[in-house]
Amino acid sequence: MIRALPVRLTDDERLEFGKRLAEELSNLYAMEDNKKSVASKLGKEIETQEELVNKIRYKVASGTEDRPIDCHEDPNVELRTMELVRMDTGKVIESRPMSSEELNKARQKELPLEGVVKSVVDQINDGALGPDTTATVTSIRQTR
Repeated sequence: MIRALPVRLTDDERLEFGKRLAEELSNLYAMEDNKKSVASKLGKEIETQEELVNKIRYKVASGTEDRPIDCHEDPNVELRTMELVRMDTGKVIESRPMSSEELNKARQKELPLEGVVKSVVDQINDGALGPDTTATVTSIRQTR
């Protein structure tokens, strides 16, 4: 029968075990550093995956997804607001107060006279209006 029993080490054996202890401690510290690095990297990968899952989960739960949609601003002179309108549905998605410059510009576009004058001038140039109308328009031009 053989048993493992304590035996006093020689000085050479103690020195050899001391060297081996230093090597194994060095390996252990390297493993711990590697573990921290891998854990950190894995932690970042997990965060990225969680973000992706949350984005998809929101789309499934809400039934919507943000996509680029053409929009334009329309002035609403009555409310004195600029409205951001979706081109695909015509729905107002945002509204803000107009600046005084925007309000003045929008009011100028509402004046119907500009279009009427252009229409009359076009008709005169095409000869569609008689000489009396042409004389009246000419006298209006001269008074300006």
